[in-house]
Amino acid sequence: MTTPIISSRVVSRTAGRRWAVVTAVSGTVFIAAGAFWLSFTALADLAARSGVGAGQAWAWPLIVDGIIVVATVAVVALAGQRSA
Repeated sequence: MTTPIISSRVVSRTAGRRWAVVTAVSGTVFIAAGAFWLSFTALADLAARSGVGAGQAWAWPLIVDGIIVVATVAVVALAGQRSA
């Protein structure tokens, strides 16, 4: 009769961890989207005020934020590698 109790605890822990992961991932995506939006609008405004044409000002934040994303992914992907 103790097996159902242990099984229900495992299921409860698994459901709790799954909920925590979903919350963490969705929160991270939400914060990243907000940060990208703020960064995009600020950098596009900066580019426009610096004399970059309106047709090109939108590319400046994509380049700057894109470099940050690529560098971050590279650091994470190469973590623990001797060749890095």
